[in-house]
Amino acid sequence: MGEFGIQLVSSFKFYFYAPRAKEITPEETVMHTLLTDGITNTTYALILMAKLSIDRKKLLRKAEEYGLEPQVRAMIDFLDGRKTSSSVSLPNWSEFAEKARDYGALK
Repeated sequence: MGEFGIQLVSSFKFYFYAPRAKEITPEETVMHTLLTDGITNTTYALILMAKLSIDRKKLLRKAEEYGLEPQVRAMIDFLDGRKTSSSVSLPNWSEFAEKARDYGALK
């Protein structure tokens, strides 16, 4: 996340292993953040999605690989329409917006 301008303080260490990868893309970062369960990690993934120009088609392909397509579709809908899904755990909009502003992802 630090590479993308989102400095976090966390009690968890995140590791990414892909022997053929030359760089970690924002889409891969979103996926691996979501793989560590929790509303906080979902919020950070949303902040990254809001802050950067994420390739949504690529993100959805990755989400399908990881079995996270419903989660990612709900997150895209959340960012586009500020609406939450009853089947997916998402922050409420005001909590998300406050944190996203802290990271420069929203104005």
